[in-house]
Amino acid sequence: MLLGCMGVLMGVQVLVTVVGLSRGGGIFRRPANNYADFEPDLLHLNHLNDLCLRENNSIIPWTYNSPKESRAAHLLSKDAPLADLLAELARCPEVEVLLPDDLHGHGYCEDAMVYVKYLHTRSLPLWVFDLEFMLDGRVQTYFDLCPHSAILFLNHFWEGLHTRPTFPPIRQS
Repeated sequence: MLLGCMGVLMGVQVLVTVVGLSRGGGIFRRPANNYADFEPDLLHLNHLNDLCLRENNSIIPWTYNSPKESRAAHLLSKDAPLADLLAELARCPEVEVLLPDDLHGHGYCEDAMVYVKYLHTRSLPLWVFDLEFMLDGRVQTYFDLCPHSAILFLNHFWEGLHTRPTFPPIRQS
Protein backbone atom coordinates (compact mmCIF):
# COMPACT_ATOMS: atom_id res chain seq x y z
CA MET A 1 0.00 0.00 0.00
CA LEU A 2 2.78 2.40 0.96
CA LEU A 3 4.64 1.65 -2.28
CA GLY A 4 1.48 2.31 -4.25
CA CYS A 5 1.00 5.72 -2.64
CA MET A 6 4.64 6.61 -3.20
CA GLY A 7 4.30 5.51 -6.81
CA VAL A 8 1.29 7.77 -7.31
CA LEU A 9 3.11 10.72 -5.70
CA MET A 10 6.18 10.15 -7.88
CA GLY A 11 3.98 9.88 -10.95
CA VAL A 12 2.30 13.20 -10.14
CA GLN A 13 5.72 14.77 -9.52
CA VAL A 14 6.99 13.55 -12.91
CA LEU A 15 3.83 14.76 -14.64
CA VAL A 16 4.10 18.22 -13.05
CA THR A 17 7.78 18.41 -14.02
CA VAL A 18 7.15 17.36 -17.63
CA VAL A 19 4.21 19.74 -18.03
CA GLY A 20 6.22 22.54 -16.46
CA LEU A 21 9.21 21.96 -18.71
CA SER A 22 7.02 21.74 -21.80
CA ARG A 23 5.71 25.20 -20.95
CA GLY A 24 9.14 26.70 -20.65
CA GLY A 25 9.56 25.95 -16.97
CA GLY A 26 7.27 28.82 -16.05
CA ILE A 27 5.87 27.17 -12.97
CA PHE A 28 9.33 26.55 -11.52
CA ARG A 29 10.91 29.91 -11.90
CA ARG A 30 9.82 33.30 -10.81
CA PRO A 31 9.16 35.85 -13.49
CA ALA A 32 12.00 38.29 -13.84
CA ASN A 33 11.25 41.43 -11.87
CA ASN A 34 11.41 44.56 -13.89
CA TYR A 35 12.50 47.04 -11.25
CA ALA A 36 11.91 49.90 -13.66
CA ASP A 37 8.18 49.29 -13.12
CA PHE A 38 8.59 49.95 -9.40
CA GLU A 39 10.90 52.95 -9.59
CA PRO A 40 8.22 55.68 -9.91
CA ASP A 41 6.30 54.25 -6.94
CA LEU A 42 9.42 53.87 -4.82
CA LEU A 43 10.59 57.36 -5.70
CA HIS A 44 7.18 58.81 -4.85
CA LEU A 45 7.13 56.93 -1.54
CA ASN A 46 10.63 58.21 -0.81
CA HIS A 47 9.49 61.79 -1.49
CA LEU A 48 6.49 61.36 0.81
CA ASN A 49 8.69 59.92 3.54
CA ASP A 50 11.21 62.75 3.22
CA LEU A 51 8.38 65.26 3.30
CA CYS A 52 6.93 63.64 6.42
CA LEU A 53 10.28 63.96 8.19
CA ARG A 54 10.53 67.66 7.34
CA GLU A 55 6.88 68.79 7.57
CA ASN A 56 5.68 67.70 10.97
CA ASN A 57 2.71 70.03 11.12
CA SER A 58 1.09 69.84 7.68
CA ILE A 59 -1.61 67.88 5.91
CA ILE A 60 0.22 65.54 3.51
CA PRO A 61 -1.95 64.23 0.64
CA TRP A 62 -1.00 61.10 -1.30
CA THR A 63 -1.05 63.11 -4.52
CA TYR A 64 1.86 65.31 -3.44
CA ASN A 65 4.63 64.85 -6.02
CA SER A 66 2.92 61.77 -7.48
CA PRO A 67 4.01 60.69 -10.97
CA LYS A 68 0.57 59.14 -11.56
CA GLU A 69 -1.65 62.00 -10.44
CA SER A 70 -2.08 65.03 -12.63
CA ARG A 71 -3.83 67.34 -10.20
CA ALA A 72 -1.39 69.49 -8.33
CA ALA A 73 -1.38 68.80 -4.62
CA HIS A 74 0.19 71.01 -2.06
CA LEU A 75 0.80 70.87 1.63
CA LEU A 76 -1.47 72.77 3.91
CA SER A 77 -0.35 74.09 7.25
CA LYS A 78 -2.36 75.55 10.09
CA ASP A 79 -1.94 79.09 8.73
CA ALA A 80 -3.22 78.27 5.22
CA PRO A 81 -6.31 80.20 4.11
CA LEU A 82 -9.43 78.74 5.69
CA ALA A 83 -11.04 78.29 2.26
CA ASP A 84 -8.10 76.12 1.13
CA LEU A 85 -8.26 74.05 4.30
CA LEU A 86 -11.99 73.58 3.90
CA ALA A 87 -11.64 72.55 0.25
CA GLU A 88 -8.99 69.96 1.12
CA LEU A 89 -10.72 68.58 4.19
CA ALA A 90 -14.08 68.32 2.42
CA ARG A 91 -12.65 65.66 0.06
CA CYS A 92 -13.20 63.04 2.80
CA PRO A 93 -11.36 59.88 1.73
CA GLU A 94 -12.44 56.54 3.16
CA VAL A 95 -9.51 56.49 5.60
CA GLU A 96 -7.41 59.24 7.19
CA VAL A 97 -4.06 58.73 8.93
CA LEU A 98 -3.62 60.64 12.18
CA LEU A 99 0.03 61.61 12.49
CA PRO A 100 0.65 63.92 15.46
CA ASP A 101 3.59 66.29 15.11
CA ASP A 102 5.77 64.45 17.63
CA LEU A 103 5.61 61.17 15.65
CA HIS A 104 7.41 62.39 12.55
CA GLY A 105 10.44 60.11 12.94
CA HIS A 106 11.71 57.49 10.50
CA GLY A 107 9.58 54.55 11.67
CA TYR A 108 6.24 56.31 11.94
CA CYS A 109 6.77 58.36 8.77
CA GLU A 110 7.61 55.21 6.80
CA ASP A 111 4.50 53.44 8.07
CA ALA A 112 2.19 56.42 7.71
CA MET A 113 3.33 57.32 4.19
CA VAL A 114 2.80 53.76 2.96
CA TYR A 115 -0.79 53.99 4.19
CA VAL A 116 -1.15 57.47 2.71
CA LYS A 117 0.18 56.45 -0.71
CA TYR A 118 -1.54 53.11 -1.18
CA LEU A 119 -4.86 54.00 0.45
CA HIS A 120 -4.95 57.22 -1.60
CA THR A 121 -5.47 59.31 1.47
CA ARG A 122 -3.63 61.92 3.53
CA SER A 123 -2.00 62.27 6.90
CA LEU A 124 -3.59 64.72 9.27
CA PRO A 125 -1.93 66.55 12.13
CA LEU A 126 -3.86 66.93 15.36
CA TRP A 127 -4.68 70.62 14.79
CA VAL A 128 -7.07 69.64 11.98
CA PHE A 129 -9.48 68.37 14.62
CA ASP A 130 -9.42 71.77 16.36
CA LEU A 131 -10.57 73.69 13.27
CA GLU A 132 -14.05 75.14 13.14
CA PHE A 133 -15.82 76.27 9.99
CA MET A 134 -18.95 78.38 9.73
CA LEU A 135 -21.13 76.63 7.14
CA ASP A 136 -24.81 77.28 6.59
CA GLY A 137 -24.94 79.30 9.79
CA ARG A 138 -23.55 76.42 11.87
CA VAL A 139 -20.13 75.81 13.35
CA GLN A 140 -18.74 72.62 11.85
CA THR A 141 -15.67 70.55 12.62
CA TYR A 142 -13.75 67.89 10.73
CA PHE A 143 -16.19 65.28 12.04
CA ASP A 144 -19.12 67.19 10.57
CA LEU A 145 -17.35 67.44 7.21
CA CYS A 146 -16.26 63.80 7.08
CA PRO A 147 -18.63 61.77 9.25
CA HIS A 148 -17.86 58.50 7.45
CA SER A 149 -14.07 58.72 7.06
CA ALA A 150 -12.26 56.21 9.25
CA ILE A 151 -9.25 57.44 11.18
CA LEU A 152 -6.17 55.22 11.33
CA PHE A 153 -4.29 55.67 14.59
CA LEU A 154 -0.67 54.55 14.62
CA ASN A 155 -0.01 52.25 17.55
CA HIS A 156 -1.54 53.69 20.74
CA PHE A 157 -1.24 57.35 19.79
CA TRP A 158 -4.87 58.42 19.97
CA GLU A 159 -3.84 61.77 21.43
CA GLY A 160 -7.12 61.93 23.34
CA LEU A 161 -9.01 62.47 20.10
CA HIS A 162 -11.70 59.95 21.01
CA THR A 163 -12.44 61.78 24.28
CA ARG A 164 -13.08 65.20 22.73
CA PRO A 165 -16.63 66.58 22.80
CA THR A 166 -16.56 66.90 19.00
CA PHE A 167 -15.74 63.20 18.53
CA PRO A 168 -18.96 61.57 17.28
CA PRO A 169 -20.52 59.08 19.73
CA ILE A 170 -21.18 56.68 16.84
CA ARG A 171 -17.42 56.35 16.32
CA GLN A 172 -16.76 55.47 19.95
CA SER A 173 -18.18 51.98 19.64
